[in-house]
Amino acid sequence: MNAAPVSAQEIYPWLREQLIQACRNSLPSLDFDELDVLEKLYGVEISKFKKGVGRLYESQPEVWAVKLGEQIQLLQADANITTNAHVRFACGERAKLCIVVLDNCDKKNRDEQLLMFEAAQWLQKEFRCLVILPLRDETYDNHKDQPPLDTALKDLVFRIEPPLFQHVLMKRVQLALKQLSTGSGSKLQFYLPNGFQVEYPPSEQAFYLTSVIKSLFEHDRFARRMIVGLSGRNMRRALEIFLEFCNSGYIGEDQIFKIRQSEGNYVIPLHQVATVLLRMNRRFYDSDFSYIKNIFAANIHDPLPAYFCRYMILGWLRDNFRLVGARGLKGYFRKADVKHALSPYGFAPEVLDREFNYLLAAQCVIAEHLRLDGVDDDDLVRIGPAGFVHLDLIGNVNYLAAVAEDTYFDDRLQAERVSSRIRNSDEHLHLKTASDNAEEVVAFLEECWSRLVPSGGIFMADDLRKRMTAFSDAREALNRIAKSQAGDPWFDADKRLQRGSRHPVVVVNVKEFGFFVEFPDGTSGLVHRSAAGGFVPEPGDRVEVQINWVDVIQRKIGLRMTAFLQEEVGDVFAGSSQSG
Repeated sequence: MNAAPVSAQEIYPWLREQLIQACRNSLPSLDFDELDVLEKLYGVEISKFKKGVGRLYESQPEVWAVKLGEQIQLLQADANITTNAHVRFACGERAKLCIVVLDNCDKKNRDEQLLMFEAAQWLQKEFRCLVILPLRDETYDNHKDQPPLDTALKDLVFRIEPPLFQHVLMKRVQLALKQLSTGSGSKLQFYLPNGFQVEYPPSEQAFYLTSVIKSLFEHDRFARRMIVGLSGRNMRRALEIFLEFCNSGYIGEDQIFKIRQSEGNYVIPLHQVATVLLRMNRRFYDSDFSYIKNIFAANIHDPLPAYFCRYMILGWLRDNFRLVGARGLKGYFRKADVKHALSPYGFAPEVLDREFNYLLAAQCVIAEHLRLDGVDDDDLVRIGPAGFVHLDLIGNVNYLAAVAEDTYFDDRLQAERVSSRIRNSDEHLHLKTASDNAEEVVAFLEECWSRLVPSGGIFMADDLRKRMTAFSDAREALNRIAKSQAGDPWFDADKRLQRGSRHPVVVVNVKEFGFFVEFPDGTSGLVHRSAAGGFVPEPGDRVEVQINWVDVIQRKIGLRMTAFLQEEVGDVFAGSSQSG
């Protein structure tokens, strides 16, 4: 049904043509343009003609032939008779049942599916056939008591539950592995970052697929749930996301080498799995080109940037998901009702319309009519599986870091800090960079959130903000990262060792070019000879240094020595005013 017309004027002729063509294709040895085949095809109709008016011409063979030809032409001109004749000839006369499957009808919107149901009833009535019509659960459940679905025989309605994504994926991968095992003996190759060339047989691609699957299910709560949620119940879309994951440039040659060395047992770290799902093959995150959208995006052309419009639409629909809405449908509400609930927060009607359509196209919001091109105020909407995924992602540092790259900061210094962290491709995707950028965007959005007061004041009876937990979830995510890195003194060294601050340290090694010192927390750095101020310390000496710069990713600190310290009391006793 992918190519089927979706208007009542066109669908019925189209179905007749498809039935005729299918019947002819089932009998490839016959030429349906030959007269003897045509006489068999219209055998019932010709027999009636012979018994009736045709008897008048039996004594005149030439006239009989002309009249028979005219009769066949009349039969051919009648589309309904011709279709019935083909079904009878190809199926009934061969003791076969004609089965018509209106495949992929469930991919169409609500109105188109209901039209196809009417067409299926017409097929069943006009021709002797069994019609199988797949409809989406939403369409049947929402309209089973209304025309035309109220005429459906309930005993002939059954549901097909889609298999679990992991089962479908494993079957597809097994087919791919079987194909790879029968491949040619040619060698494939890739290059490591150090320039070394690695060759391998095509069969070893099985290691790569195995490792990717292990990585997705090792991080089951995040990766698999995200893919399934983003695709809804569309298994084809889920497989498309998986294939893009496999083709992502973020899985580099060094990791491919690890996968090969471990024979597929290597598990890609969660941080990188999240990076691949968020960015696919793009270096910088862009909500418009990702399966995962920025629900805190704002349009810079709006008079007031609506950072929370998408978030509050999804939040309102989530809060009311289990309630019975318009027309008695659970979780469905008029778009106008949602707009009315959110308008006190300063969202202009045209902004709400635009963001509704954006979320609809991303399948975060599902319209009852099942179209993706837009919703009117009277249309019914509910939150979709992808919408739940996006709300859950607020508690993920990688998502927050990606959002920071796609957020319109009104503070130029904040924007420049984010930009500087992602400028270097080697440091862009580091966990430290993700944590810092996530902290940046959360602090910015918290400040904007504090200013989002409804027009009814902070004492408004139904203040939606009180039910929204976005920033507590985000803060918890940042705290989890901090706790997980608590044993690494380098992780937050840039915050503890501020530029220009002075700290007591111990000299641990002396070289010709300078000396190494260690901080009490375990971090260490080099004081170059040019920055020693003429001092020549020895291992074990306690000195004071000034912080010039800190690079936590490279684990390096730029230092300048300022003074020696007394051993007992830690006071400066020499050279405290000497500059480097």
